[in-house]
Amino acid sequence: MTLTNAQIYTLRRLNTGTRYLMQGNGKKGMEQRPDCLSTLGYFPVNAPSLPPLFRLGLIEFTLKSGLEQSCFYRVRLTGRGQELATTAVISVG
Repeated sequence: MTLTNAQIYTLRRLNTGTRYLMQGNGKKGMEQRPDCLSTLGYFPVNAPSLPPLFRLGLIEFTLKSGLEQSCFYRVRLTGRGQELATTAVISVG
């Protein structure tokens, strides 16, 4: 399995506890970066690496049922995703 550097960084950030959300249909991802100046408490950042990681089975929704297609839900690493987060090597160049 070949992963891009961005996908490896996303796996590592998920492994360290960064909050990521993905639409129920698996087409869009978002990172919640902490922001003390925001009224939400976080700054939403686009995360285009999430849908491919979801299709590869490296991340999953924390909820198992009741997902609406257009709403965002938290995701977490699967066992295989945790393994790759610690062993995957970033390519240089």
